[in-house]
Amino acid sequence: MRGGRGAGKAIPGIDRRSMASLSLGHLASDLAQGAPPALLVYLKPKLGLSYTETAAVILSATLSSSLAQPAFGLLSDRRGARWLLAAGVALGGLGVAFAAISPNYPILLVLIFLSGLGIGAFHPEGAKFAGLASGERRATGMALAVSPKEVLGV
Repeated sequence: MRGGRGAGKAIPGIDRRSMASLSLGHLASDLAQGAPPALLVYLKPKLGLSYTETAAVILSATLSSSLAQPAFGLLSDRRGARWLLAAGVALGGLGVAFAAISPNYPILLVLIFLSGLGIGAFHPEGAKFAGLASGERRATGMALAVSPKEVLGV
């Protein structure tokens, strides 16, 4: 670590436990987001998908996440929605997990779409919570929210 800080020392002004939780949630969310392309290598022959259908699966994941994220951001700003942190990670992970055993193409699309919604739900509230848990060191905290290595001191 830089600045002579030891791995076990706290970073002033930053709630390490909260940041560690956020980092792990972000890791899980990003894994769910990255899983569909790898999953399609297996599902394309299993379900007999065309290249157009496989591209539509990725488009579904990307659109649902990208278009839902601002809506969840508005909800988070207006009402506060910490529950989106857990619900987003859970929906993202479960959507991908069940997509792996999808029996047909329409169900696959729905599951991947739901996974994208979960990913889109996590990020606005995660960014807001990372800012709060960072105290006066917001830039450092936001960087740590995406770097579990630094937060966990490994």
